[in-house]
Amino acid sequence: MHAARQVGNLAAHPTREIATGEIMEVEPGEAEWLIEVVELLFDFSFVQPEQLTQRKAALNARLAAAGKNPIP
Repeated sequence: MHAARQVGNLAAHPTREIATGEIMEVEPGEAEWLIEVVELLFDFSFVQPEQLTQRKAALNARLAAAGKNPIP
């Protein structure tokens, strides 16, 4: 998260190159990397938990059909 914040700060706030004093531009690769990180965070936070819930429900249905206790 800290790295994503640093890359975002490059885009949001003009940053000067230390040696020349020129304003540094955000490069396309940096912006794409930041988008990928945000997509991974959404996947981790929303998609994966729902997938786990669905898999657990399917497994519990099979366990119930076999007369076994469900997993919590």
